[in-house]
Amino acid sequence: MIFIIFIILGAAALISAGVGVGKGVEGFYKMQKAENIGKSAQEKYKLARQCADNKSARTQQLAKE
Repeated sequence: MIFIIFIILGAAALISAGVGVGKGVEGFYKMQKAENIGKSAQEKYKLARQCADNKSARTQQLAKE
């Protein structure tokens, strides 16, 4: 009878460990996706900033003429 309790506790521990590993892998992939989104956003910002700076410089040039 006492061995059944140990088997049940062991099975519960294995299931908990499996769920924990699964969530860890899921978290890793979510972090990678978030990093890629962040890099993409930085590139978009950089391009938009360059475009705005170019337009501003052109506007300043036209204002001087």
